[in-house]
Amino acid sequence: MLDFTINQCKMSRLQTLITTFILAIVVAACGGMADRRLAEAEEIMDNAPDSALVIIQSIRPSDLRSERSRALHSLLITQAQSKNYIPIPSDSIIRQTAEYFDGTSDTRHRMLAHYYLGDVRLELKSYAPALTAHFEALDLARELDDKFYIAMAARGISQIYQDNYLNTEELEFAKIAYENFLLTSRQQFIDGSLYLLASAYNNNYDYNTCINFSKILLDSIARTKNSYWEIPTLRLLGLSHFAINEFQESEKYYRLVCESTDANHSDSTYLGVSLIRLGNIREAYEIMRSLPMTNSNQDHWLRYNVYFAIDSTAKALEMMKALNSDTDSVLRSICKQNLSGSLLDYKENREAIAKANLKFSHAVMWCVILGSAFIILLIIHLSIRHSHRQQELIRHNIDTGNELRAIIKNLQDSESDLKKNV
Repeated sequence: MLDFTINQCKMSRLQTLITTFILAIVVAACGGMADRRLAEAEEIMDNAPDSALVIIQSIRPSDLRSERSRALHSLLITQAQSKNYIPIPSDSIIRQTAEYFDGTSDTRHRMLAHYYLGDVRLELKSYAPALTAHFEALDLARELDDKFYIAMAARGISQIYQDNYLNTEELEFAKIAYENFLLTSRQQFIDGSLYLLASAYNNNYDYNTCINFSKILLDSIARTKNSYWEIPTLRLLGLSHFAINEFQESEKYYRLVCESTDANHSDSTYLGVSLIRLGNIREAYEIMRSLPMTNSNQDHWLRYNVYFAIDSTAKALEMMKALNSDTDSVLRSICKQNLSGSLLDYKENREAIAKANLKFSHAVMWCVILGSAFIILLIIHLSIRHSHRQQELIRHNIDTGNELRAIIKNLQDSESDLKKNV
């Protein structure tokens, strides 16, 4: 009986060992399969991001054997979502991924992690952290001499500066993006960067250069039959011609835009104001009546111009006050951003790490001082500009009031003359 029990125990242990061994083989096979599918998804990411996303979503993170594989999974799923234009509500996953690759010698995946960290933050309008991430990606792409991601990171930086009205910096990085995209021979991205460059020239008041680049882009669109950038480019041409008082050209381009399905409220506004400048007040008035009142800057601007053109002074003054309020709102929004401070943080932090951790505190102190000084100077500059605009508005209102008083006096004099004649 005892021998039977001992044999039973031995058999039980043997079964346990066999089962454990089989499970280990199964787990290893599953892990290896998951890693292979991850590699497959990465390989097809650029050419078939939708297929790559399907593959990545079919992989369970628990099937991945290593921390690196799980980090790569997080990076690739963020990359695939971005390429498929799927909104990403938070940067928490890709931020942790970037932190992981920062601790490795894998420069390429580190660069990609920081690029997509910046991309996610840009979509969330978290501009200062997005700028830091894109500059990190730019430096790493330059280290790898990867022209495509040098261009992509520079494009992201240019867009951040554009959204925050830092036009000189916007143009600088738009040029870098265009020059590097040209070296990739990827026409879709070249066209996009050409539009970004033309837009940057427009924002820097170099309207003739903007017009030249926009026409080059239209030629490319006609040649490749890819019309994605056609309406934005026509819109940009209309805007540049408007800025240099070429209202017939502006009206032509904005009319083409307004006839498309991609037209927006701003396009109708510029068309309406162009028509006013050309003396076609009736059509401009009809455009104003056809648009819903949105209380936006563009809406106030169109209505001010129409009311001023038809001598509706009271309504024009009301719209002018609304325009002034819109300007204040934009200035407050700019003041809330600290992009230069963020950039200084990034640059000084890298220098401190390269030299010695001992100097880090000193570098941060100077960063804060310089950042604070820049903010103070920016606020002073914007305040002075705002004060000048307010003074100009007051002078305009005074002139308008004097004109109204003169009109009233003339009416009173006319009334007195009529009474005397009677």
